[in-house]
Parts: sequence; C-alpha cells; structure tokens
Amino acid sequence: MLGSLDMGSNTSSQRSSLATASGLGGLLDEVEENTIAQYASVVERFSSHYGRSKGYGHSSYSAYNLAGPPGVPAYGDHTQAMVLRTYGPWWANMPSHSLPLGPSPPSFISEDFIDLVYDEPVFPTEVRIRETYHPGSVVRVLACNCYNGELPSDLVRWQILWSGPTQSLDEPKIRNFEPKLAKAEFATRLLRIEFNSRQAQYYTELDCCELTGVPAKQYPTQPGAALPEAAAEPEATAALLRQLSLEDKAPPLERQISGSVDSDMDGLYNGYFDYMPVEIWLKIFGYLDFQSLCASARVNRSWAQACYEPLLYRRVNLQPFWTKVNDATLDLLTPRFQHLQSLDVSWVGSCNQVTPERFKLLLEECCQRLRSFRAVCSPLVNLSTLVFLNDLGDQLDELDIRACTFSYEDDSDGDSDSDGEGDSDEEGDSDGEGDSDGETGSDRDGELDASGGNHREGDNDGAGRDEKEEGRSPPENAPAAQVSSPLTWDLLLPPKLSRLRRLNLYCTNITNEHAEALIRNNPLLEHVNVGDCRLDGTLICKALGECCSKLQSLDLWRSLSFSPAAVLALANGCPDLVELDFGWLKFECRQDGCFEQLATKCTKLRKLFLTAVRSERDEHLMLLAEHCRDLEQLDFLGCGSISMEAVETILKSCPNLVFLDISFCGKIRDAHVETWKVKYPKVCFKKSFS
Repeated sequence: MLGSLDMGSNTSSQRSSLATASGLGGLLDEVEENTIAQYASVVERFSSHYGRSKGYGHSSYSAYNLAGPPGVPAYGDHTQAMVLRTYGPWWANMPSHSLPLGPSPPSFISEDFIDLVYDEPVFPTEVRIRETYHPGSVVRVLACNCYNGELPSDLVRWQILWSGPTQSLDEPKIRNFEPKLAKAEFATRLLRIEFNSRQAQYYTELDCCELTGVPAKQYPTQPGAALPEAAAEPEATAALLRQLSLEDKAPPLERQISGSVDSDMDGLYNGYFDYMPVEIWLKIFGYLDFQSLCASARVNRSWAQACYEPLLYRRVNLQPFWTKVNDATLDLLTPRFQHLQSLDVSWVGSCNQVTPERFKLLLEECCQRLRSFRAVCSPLVNLSTLVFLNDLGDQLDELDIRACTFSYEDDSDGDSDSDGEGDSDEEGDSDGEGDSDGETGSDRDGELDASGGNHREGDNDGAGRDEKEEGRSPPENAPAAQVSSPLTWDLLLPPKLSRLRRLNLYCTNITNEHAEALIRNNPLLEHVNVGDCRLDGTLICKALGECCSKLQSLDLWRSLSFSPAAVLALANGCPDLVELDFGWLKFECRQDGCFEQLATKCTKLRKLFLTAVRSERDEHLMLLAEHCRDLEQLDFLGCGSISMEAVETILKSCPNLVFLDISFCGKIRDAHVETWKVKYPKVCFKKSFS
C-alpha cells in the first residue's frame, strides 16, 4: 500500500473498476463511473489506546494517530501508530476483569473500537486498513448514515460492511487489510472499526484507514438516504419490536401458571410446556440474550408471555446490540425493565440514536434499584446521568464509565510538560546515577533506530523524546481544542455513593478533588482503574491506603505524578492487593524503602506491571522472588537495568508465572529468552526490539 499511496496528501483517484467490484450494479451505469479515496480527517471516539488522551500530535501511540495519510515507514513498533491498550488473554484472567452483565450472543466478539470521520460522504466500495505491527485484530467494519446528530433518532442507521474472526498472523510484515465489503445501503462519512486483540501475540498497531467509494453527490439523495434497492433490516427490526410490545393482551406469566387466565386464551398453550413451574421457565429463558428473547417471543403465545416477564430483565446487556438501540427501542422495552438491577449501555447512543432526554426518562422509570452500571465510551453519560447515579447512594456497587469523555486541553492548562512530571524528562536515571551498566538512553535509542523502530521506551514519557514530535502530525482540518464537551463533576460533591466495590474511570477527565472524595467515601472499594486520567497518583494512593483496606486491584497507568510515598501508602493500607499497574510512572523505587515495603506486605500479588519504571533494579526483583511467589503476570518493559540473573531468579521462584514482558531490557539478549522458553514452557515471554 505504501508504494501506491501519496504519503503527503488526502488524495482522490479514479477507480472505475471498483464500481463493478462493489456490487452497486446498474445504479452506477447512470452516473459517471468514478470513485474517490480518502483518509480519515478526524478521530471522533475510541474506547481505549496505549497513548495519552491529549489530542492530535500530542501523544505517542495515541488513537489520534489513525487520522491522516500513512506515517509509519516500516513494520515494527512505532510511536506514530495507533496502538490498542491490551492484547492476548492475560488481562481477562485477572479479578479486575468484569464479566458480562447479561448473556451476549456468540457472534459479538468486539472489545474495542474507533470512530473515523471522512471529509466526503461516499457509498463505500473499499476500506483499506494499514496494520503495521501484529495485525489481525480487526473484527468488524461499520458505516453510519449520519454524523454529528444530522438525523433524528429513528432515522440513524448503522450497517455492518464486514465482520470476521480474529486472526493471528506470524509473518512480520505490514498488512494492508482490505475486507470484502457488503453492498452499501447509504452514503457515509463515518466508519467504526471494531477490534478483538485476544489472539494477538503483542500490541496491535495501525497506521491509517483509507476509505474508497462513489461520491454521494453523484446521486440525488438526501443526507442519510439509502440506495433504492437497499435492504430494510433496521425497519424490520423496529417492526419486530413493535410486535413484541407489552401492549399485547397476553396475561402475566403468574396468571397463566396459576390458571387465572381469560377465556379467550384457552387452547393457545403449548402442550406440557404450560405445566412447567415459573421458576423453570425463568431458568430456561434466563440463558438467552436480549435478541434471542425477542425471537423466542414469536414462537407462540406461551413463549411470548415468558419472554415478556420483567424478572428476565434484571441484568440487561445492550452493548452487543448498540447498532439497533434507539429511542423507539427503549420505549418498547421500558415495561420489561421494572426489576432492573444491572445495566450495560456501553457504546450505545452514538450519533444521537438515543437522545439524552429519553435515556434520562429510562433511568428515572426503571433504574431506581440499580446496583451495577456500565457505559463504556457512551455519549449517554452526561451530567444528568452522573447526578442520577450519585443519588443512588449506598445502592450502587459498580460504576464503569471508561472513556466517556475525550476532552483535552492545550499544554498551557497547567498540566504541561513543564510541571516537572511531564514528558520532557531527560531520563538518565532519576536517582542521579545514570545507567550504571553503561547503557545510556541515547545508546538504546541508537540501537533501536538501527532496526527501524521507535519503541515504547523511546516514548517521550520516559526517554526524553518530545511527544509532539513522535506523535502523528495533526490533519489540516482536525479540531484544535477538544472533541467533545468535558463532563462536569462539580455537582457531585460531596459524593453520595458509599458502597462501591468496582470503580472504573479510565480515560475520563475526573479531577483530583472529585476522585479523592469518591474514594474516601467508598471504603469497600476492591477494584479501581484511574488509568490515563491525568490525576495525582500520590494523592489517589494515599486516599486508597487510608480508606480502602479491601483493595485488590489498582490501575494507575500514566498518572501525572507519583512518589515513593504513594507506594508506601498502598503497602501499609492495602495488604490484599492482587493487581498493580504502575505503567509509565516516574518514581524512585529505592527511596524510603518503598519497594521493599510493597514486596513484603503485599504478598498476594499476582499481577505487577512496572512498564518503563527505569529505577527498577535487580534487588527489587529479588524481593519479589522471595515474597511474592504467587505472581502470574510481570511487565518489565523498558526496565533497562535488570539483569538476566535477576529474571532467572523470578522464573525459579514463581511457579505460577505465565506472562513476562522484558522488551527493551538491554541486558537481556534474545539467546537468553530462547533458553528460557525451553526451560519454562508455561511462561509466555514477550520481547520486542532489543
């Protein structure tokens, strides 16, 4: 692809042959056979990424790097690429991983997504995704018939252009992924790419996404209009839901089982099925997901009565059906949600499919007894939603609003790199010793440059590279300030929530004041994720150490500031810790004996990520080997001072170890790793460029 594309412009090209290949057929015979190719101009929304959420051109490995033309020169690990936050099965094997709130169809395997906006609306004929490192994680490509709320809720449509399984591709070369697309039903300038990286052997990286299609202006259609012979699947779905409305005359299941049934229902039952106790019905239909319940309700009147039963809708997971949920859907489903206790609306509401007013009404009518609420990367999370959830008080035990805002400010906001905790650290070593092994930061960079890659150790967060230089240059028409309005937290003080056990605020713009208050008001917290929140990590850890003795997992990925005092607070106050992610935090492990305290007091640790913590030394690994023998996952990526002998000690002392990342550890050579793979076959070793 790189050789055939103009690296410097978002160019158009004549591709008349694609008109035939696309399946548009005779419709194209009436217009000029011409297609245009374009790159994404705006990254609208994303569920997670490896970089920081600071906007275009500000961050290495950021999702914003997927906008614009190709920028990665060769296969490998490059800071200019968009990188997914996780890979493989390991993240899902820890207690912090949340199981689905309700049954989910096996066909839905997506775990992450990114929305891309293009300048020119087209009927898509081809999508070309440039995967530059460990390809194979793309599982769905979708198009929307509107952008930025151009259409009312009932007219918004999403079409699946392609879907497929994950792939594990071992060949180390760039893949220009060109899935065979379904026939376009409408013109679009908004694509959603969905990912599942559980089969990936390492971090998946993407460079750009090219959209080719027939310009919408060649057709006399209104915005959002479909091709004349487009399928009417969304309309059929809406019609089905109307058929399944609770306005049906079927009596409640309890009346049917008790025999108190209207005479006009006689003879409509289904043999011995009608003699089953209510509990058996509920048990059987409780295994069905939302869509399967709708389909089952069409079998006969008895099944419809069972599928309408509100007790089946105590735990509702709408994420797999986010493309079909709109205001009308909620109108029809509200009567079934009268016993709702757990609700997952992750990804729901894109492009104003669900209006804020309608969702607020749903919360007020059906969610007064809510215990779990998840809304990952959903525009439905706004001030009124947060106020409602806060008013639930001691009732809510899980709150997951990951990536519910993508606001960012310029570096002049006081969070700039000049604050001493930013990204311009020269990083010899913060302890003043430099790299005692003779391997300076510049030497490591030179070694990597020779192999053609800019590795994560070269990210400005830890090795002195300027993030604004390493990240992708912003597209010419990219927004300069913020993608969406930030959430307002001021009305949530003091917090009323008091019995939370799970709190996930990853990639939100919550402030230090509100985060600390929320933590201190919830002493039962067991799992906390404040990664990429630009918070004061020391402040958060002190609050957790003083108030949350039951804490099991903590993700502080890329917090803005951190200190040995934070580690001491966790060690002294949270002895039950099982998972810790200190990725990209800058602190001195030896100061005040903080790491020794952590290793000797938190002996239940199973996962410890010290990504790019360059003050890590061999003595710290020895402490882990002696006191934390239950360790299963370790990440020492970029810890250049640890030796082969220290790693060997860890391998011998931790029999449960299954994952070890020692990428960019300069003292550990490939030959060592190959020997360990034979000696310790249970361990999955990760070693990128060295």
